[in-house]
Amino acid sequence: MDKTPPSVMRPIAEPQVIEGAYSEDQHRRMLDVVRNNGPFKLILAQHFNSAEELIATVSGGLPEGVEPTLDMFLSPVFRGYFSDFGVCLYPEIQDCFHNARFIELARNYWNADYAEPESMLFNLQGPCSGGGAPHVDATCFRGITSENAPSG
Repeated sequence: MDKTPPSVMRPIAEPQVIEGAYSEDQHRRMLDVVRNNGPFKLILAQHFNSAEELIATVSGGLPEGVEPTLDMFLSPVFRGYFSDFGVCLYPEIQDCFHNARFIELARNYWNADYAEPESMLFNLQGPCSGGGAPHVDATCFRGITSENAPSG
């Protein structure tokens, strides 16, 4: 049996390391937005309303007699958004979101005539045990987004 991954999962080009992604000033302004606009919700709380919903996405069930609670899955990982649906939410970091260098890198990577940033988020994580099941965060691709398709 061929164990080669499907070609649809292969990158179109080699990954690129981007040194000095943001200037010191941009970095400071992004941190100021984080510091001045919390608190931010737990990532799990942004996606699930109950332990049952979460369990359905990761395992489908628990052993008989185990009563699920969200505490079984909680870790101190919070998410906030600098932008969403193509709109920068904080004017003071507009240049970080509509970053001409990043747009050009995306256009060149995909050999595309056009590119437009869609969202920019950040995660804050406190000390905790191991990270749980690995996952791939959703992105927008040909109309499939984290809003209309499950990720995990």
